[in-house]
Amino acid sequence: MEPTVLLIAVFMVCFCLYNIMKMTRFEKVNVPHERPYFFLGNMAPFFFQRMSMMENMERLYKRFPNTKYYGFYNFMTPTFIIRDPELITSVAIKNFNNFCDHNSFVNKELDPMASRNIFSLRGDRWREMRKIISPAFSSTKMKMMFQLMCECADNFSNHMVNNKVNTTVNVKEEMSKYTNDVVATCAFGINVDSFKYPNNEFYVMGRNCNRKLLTPNDRSKVEQLTSTCLMRSHAETSIFNPRHSVCKPQLASCAFALKSVA
Repeated sequence: MEPTVLLIAVFMVCFCLYNIMKMTRFEKVNVPHERPYFFLGNMAPFFFQRMSMMENMERLYKRFPNTKYYGFYNFMTPTFIIRDPELITSVAIKNFNNFCDHNSFVNKELDPMASRNIFSLRGDRWREMRKIISPAFSSTKMKMMFQLMCECADNFSNHMVNNKVNTTVNVKEEMSKYTNDVVATCAFGINVDSFKYPNNEFYVMGRNCNRKLLTPNDRSKVEQLTSTCLMRSHAETSIFNPRHSVCKPQLASCAFALKSVA
């Protein structure tokens, strides 16, 4: 019994020392931060369901309004947050090679599709992907996409005002139509108007992809279905009516270029 108690005591002491070492990281390097709680770090409001994850992040962000950066503890993981635009540019562009990796939230073996998300890529794969998709996110194209998103939002607002007065609204369905219109417009350069034409082929194909993605037995079919959808929308704009084209589908072109990287 005594050896077991001793081992447990040693483990607890080591765990506490490790926790203290992790929770004093920002204090040692003089980075502004909120005092963390044992094990929970700065995530206590989220852990006890007093705030959502985003509300807690917003709370921490607003706590340091005049700093270029600050730190917070994601439970026991020290996390460095940059606020200053110039510093963000330095890290994300000028010194990209030193800060190229993302945190990986997905197990590649368990979910190979999700692991290909650009927010999960690391190393050389992310470097190559970044080179391909960067042209689609130039300042000029971002401004163009923002304007297109505003037009979709106006269409959504008008639809809600004119057709949903004093009636029950299926928020999930309405938001999925808005999202579909934004993706179709910004990524593929076409205007499908899912509110006026809810059975348009782009919207139907998107719903089919999502349904299969959420069904474990059908996940292997999603990549084939998605590839088919992309090919049809890229090569056969007559599906939607050519006169509805609104801009060059830069993101769609990038999607096909990515096939050489995948």
